[in-house]
Amino acid sequence: MESRKRAEKYVLDSSALIGGINPADLRGESYISPLVERETHRNPMIQARIRCAVEERKLVIRQPSRRSLEKVKEKAQKLGETILSAADLETVALGLDLKEEGDEPILISDDYSVENLCESLKLRYDSLITMGIGRLFKWIYYCPGCGVESLSHGICRVCGTPFKRKPKPTREIRHRGKIMGRE
Repeated sequence: MESRKRAEKYVLDSSALIGGINPADLRGESYISPLVERETHRNPMIQARIRCAVEERKLVIRQPSRRSLEKVKEKAQKLGETILSAADLETVALGLDLKEEGDEPILISDDYSVENLCESLKLRYDSLITMGIGRLFKWIYYCPGCGVESLSHGICRVCGTPFKRKPKPTREIRHRGKIMGRE
């Protein structure tokens, strides 16, 4: 029996659409969450691309499952990824849904925090404009006044200065995806 390769599936975040990705041009089916569509609603060019791709059945606007969204939020919290938008969380959760359905989607984003979360969840991802992350990292919050470190944001209990954050690399990334046949 001949095995057939599944068509590629892509999950796009707002940065991919703003960066110029046209879902109709990708080899395979693309997905966005409703919040990504809302984030780009003020850009008539992006909205036209979305409408055309939906009409051509190259793009699906889909709400991620509650289960995947909770898993993504939990992982983001463990990594200290506290500044991700609701649309970012939905986008990663949508990728997780597709993976759990047996697909191997590629999430396209130029957001390092989204890529970091994807790496942690073992989701494939690629960037469009940036080089992408080179290491998986966990955010550490620190006080620029006295140097105290914390795992969460807020105000330093020692001196009252607001915490800043910096990445703490945990391991090197060994793979990088390539979208649309780029090498």
